[in-house]
Amino acid sequence: AHRELETMANTDVLTGLPNRRFLLSRLEEEIAEADRFERPLAFALLDIDHFKRINDRYGHMAGDEVLRHVGRVILANLRRYDIAARFGGEEFAVAFPNTDRKAAEAVAARMREGLETETIEVSEAEVVRVTASFGLVERRPGEPVEEMIRRADEALYAAKNAGRNRVVCA
Repeated sequence: AHRELETMANTDVLTGLPNRRFLLSRLEEEIAEADRFERPLAFALLDIDHFKRINDRYGHMAGDEVLRHVGRVILANLRRYDIAARFGGEEFAVAFPNTDRKAAEAVAARMREGLETETIEVSEAEVVRVTASFGLVERRPGEPVEEMIRRADEALYAAKNAGRNRVVCA
Protein backbone atom coordinates (compact mmCIF):
# COMPACT_ATOMS: atom_id res chain seq x y z
CA ALA A 1 0.00 0.00 0.00
CA HIS A 2 2.88 2.36 0.81
CA ARG A 3 4.53 1.68 -2.55
CA GLU A 4 1.22 2.25 -4.31
CA LEU A 5 0.83 5.64 -2.60
CA GLU A 6 4.38 6.53 -3.53
CA THR A 7 3.72 5.59 -7.16
CA MET A 8 0.57 7.71 -7.17
CA ALA A 9 2.42 10.67 -5.64
CA ASN A 10 5.08 10.46 -8.37
CA THR A 11 2.78 9.92 -11.36
CA ASP A 12 0.77 12.27 -13.52
CA VAL A 13 -2.69 10.69 -13.49
CA LEU A 14 -3.67 11.80 -16.98
CA THR A 15 -0.63 10.66 -18.96
CA GLY A 16 0.73 7.95 -16.67
CA LEU A 17 4.15 9.61 -16.96
CA PRO A 18 6.17 10.53 -13.91
CA ASN A 19 5.33 14.01 -12.61
CA ARG A 20 7.46 17.10 -12.08
CA ARG A 21 8.22 16.22 -8.45
CA PHE A 22 9.56 12.80 -9.41
CA LEU A 23 11.66 14.18 -12.26
CA LEU A 24 13.21 16.87 -10.07
CA SER A 25 14.27 14.32 -7.46
CA ARG A 26 15.69 12.02 -10.16
CA LEU A 27 17.52 14.95 -11.73
CA GLU A 28 19.30 15.64 -8.44
CA GLU A 29 20.47 11.99 -8.42
CA GLU A 30 21.54 12.14 -12.06
CA ILE A 31 23.43 15.39 -11.47
CA ALA A 32 25.32 13.86 -8.55
CA GLU A 33 26.20 10.91 -10.79
CA ALA A 34 27.23 13.18 -13.68
CA ASP A 35 29.50 15.20 -11.38
CA ARG A 36 31.00 12.14 -9.74
CA PHE A 37 31.86 10.36 -12.97
CA GLU A 38 32.30 13.47 -15.14
CA ARG A 39 29.52 12.36 -17.46
CA PRO A 40 27.35 14.56 -19.64
CA LEU A 41 23.68 15.13 -18.89
CA ALA A 42 21.23 16.71 -21.32
CA PHE A 43 17.78 18.05 -20.54
CA ALA A 44 14.84 19.12 -22.70
CA LEU A 45 11.59 20.94 -22.09
CA LEU A 46 8.88 20.56 -24.69
CA ASP A 47 5.62 22.37 -25.03
CA ILE A 48 2.65 21.47 -27.22
CA ASP A 49 2.18 24.17 -29.85
CA HIS A 50 -1.20 25.97 -29.86
CA PHE A 51 -2.60 23.71 -27.13
CA LYS A 52 -5.05 26.35 -25.92
CA ARG A 53 -6.54 26.48 -29.42
CA ILE A 54 -7.22 22.71 -29.30
CA ASN A 55 -8.87 23.02 -25.88
CA ASP A 56 -10.95 25.99 -27.02
CA ARG A 57 -12.03 24.43 -30.30
CA TYR A 58 -12.59 20.79 -29.32
CA GLY A 59 -13.01 20.92 -25.53
CA HIS A 60 -11.02 19.65 -22.58
CA MET A 61 -11.65 15.97 -23.32
CA ALA A 62 -9.87 16.45 -26.64
CA GLY A 63 -7.12 18.36 -24.85
CA ASP A 64 -6.69 15.45 -22.45
CA GLU A 65 -6.47 13.01 -25.36
CA VAL A 66 -3.77 15.18 -26.95
CA LEU A 67 -1.79 15.18 -23.68
CA ARG A 68 -2.04 11.38 -23.44
CA HIS A 69 -0.98 11.05 -27.08
CA VAL A 70 2.05 13.30 -26.60
CA GLY A 71 3.02 11.24 -23.54
CA ARG A 72 2.85 8.05 -25.62
CA VAL A 73 4.96 9.50 -28.43
CA ILE A 74 7.59 10.69 -25.95
CA LEU A 75 7.72 7.25 -24.30
CA ALA A 76 7.91 5.47 -27.66
CA ASN A 77 11.04 7.42 -28.55
CA LEU A 78 12.88 7.30 -25.21
CA ARG A 79 15.93 5.20 -24.71
CA ARG A 80 15.98 2.79 -21.78
CA TYR A 81 17.70 5.15 -19.35
CA ASP A 82 16.06 8.45 -20.36
CA ILE A 83 13.53 9.91 -17.92
CA ALA A 84 10.41 11.70 -19.16
CA ALA A 85 7.78 13.54 -17.14
CA ARG A 86 4.77 15.74 -17.50
CA PHE A 87 6.17 18.98 -16.16
CA GLY A 88 2.87 20.84 -15.90
CA GLY A 89 0.06 22.02 -18.19
CA GLU A 90 1.06 21.20 -21.75
CA GLU A 91 4.74 21.04 -20.89
CA PHE A 92 6.83 17.88 -20.71
CA ALA A 93 10.46 17.33 -19.73
CA VAL A 94 13.06 14.72 -20.61
CA ALA A 95 16.35 14.05 -18.85
CA PHE A 96 19.05 12.33 -20.88
CA PRO A 97 21.60 10.83 -18.45
CA ASN A 98 25.11 10.16 -19.72
CA THR A 99 24.19 11.89 -22.98
CA ASP A 100 25.69 14.89 -24.71
CA ARG A 101 23.68 17.52 -26.53
CA LYS A 102 24.15 16.01 -29.98
CA ALA A 103 22.86 12.57 -28.98
CA ALA A 104 19.95 14.09 -27.03
CA GLU A 105 19.10 16.28 -30.01
CA ALA A 106 18.69 13.16 -32.17
CA VAL A 107 16.19 11.70 -29.66
CA ALA A 108 14.31 15.01 -29.39
CA ALA A 109 14.17 15.23 -33.19
CA ARG A 110 12.58 11.75 -33.34
CA MET A 111 9.98 12.83 -30.79
CA ARG A 112 9.23 16.00 -32.73
CA GLU A 113 8.85 14.06 -35.99
CA GLY A 114 6.71 11.41 -34.29
CA LEU A 115 4.31 14.09 -33.10
CA GLU A 116 4.23 15.92 -36.40
CA THR A 117 3.37 12.83 -38.45
CA GLU A 118 0.63 11.23 -36.34
CA THR A 119 -2.99 12.27 -36.11
CA ILE A 120 -5.10 12.19 -32.95
CA GLU A 121 -8.80 11.39 -32.97
CA VAL A 122 -10.48 14.09 -30.90
CA SER A 123 -14.05 13.12 -31.78
CA GLU A 124 -15.76 10.59 -34.04
CA ALA A 125 -15.58 13.01 -36.92
CA GLU A 126 -12.38 14.92 -36.30
CA VAL A 127 -8.68 14.31 -36.13
CA VAL A 128 -5.98 16.82 -35.27
CA ARG A 129 -2.25 16.96 -35.68
CA VAL A 130 -0.10 18.50 -33.02
CA THR A 131 3.45 19.74 -32.99
CA ALA A 132 5.73 20.63 -30.14
CA SER A 133 8.58 23.03 -29.54
CA PHE A 134 11.68 21.80 -27.72
CA GLY A 135 14.34 23.61 -25.71
CA LEU A 136 17.39 21.42 -25.17
CA VAL A 137 20.53 22.00 -23.13
CA GLU A 138 23.56 20.06 -22.04
CA ARG A 139 24.30 20.64 -18.37
CA ARG A 140 27.42 22.63 -17.63
CA PRO A 141 29.82 21.11 -15.07
CA GLY A 142 28.68 22.03 -11.56
CA GLU A 143 25.51 23.72 -12.84
CA PRO A 144 22.56 23.56 -10.40
CA VAL A 145 19.36 21.92 -11.62
CA GLU A 146 17.38 25.20 -11.49
CA GLU A 147 19.85 26.92 -13.80
CA MET A 148 19.82 24.02 -16.27
CA ILE A 149 16.01 24.11 -16.36
CA ARG A 150 16.04 27.90 -16.79
CA ARG A 151 18.34 27.60 -19.82
CA ALA A 152 16.14 24.87 -21.31
CA ASP A 153 13.13 27.13 -20.79
CA GLU A 154 14.92 29.96 -22.63
CA ALA A 155 15.72 27.61 -25.51
CA LEU A 156 12.05 26.51 -25.56
CA TYR A 157 10.97 30.15 -25.73
CA ALA A 158 13.40 30.66 -28.64
CA ALA A 159 11.87 27.62 -30.42
CA LYS A 160 8.39 29.14 -30.06
CA ASN A 161 9.62 32.51 -31.31
CA ALA A 162 11.38 30.93 -34.29
CA GLY A 163 8.07 29.51 -35.55
CA ARG A 164 7.39 26.47 -33.31
CA ASN A 165 7.68 22.76 -34.19
CA ARG A 166 11.46 22.71 -33.77
CA VAL A 167 14.26 21.76 -31.41
CA VAL A 168 16.41 24.66 -30.24
CA CYS A 169 19.65 23.87 -28.44
CA ALA A 170 21.28 26.34 -26.10
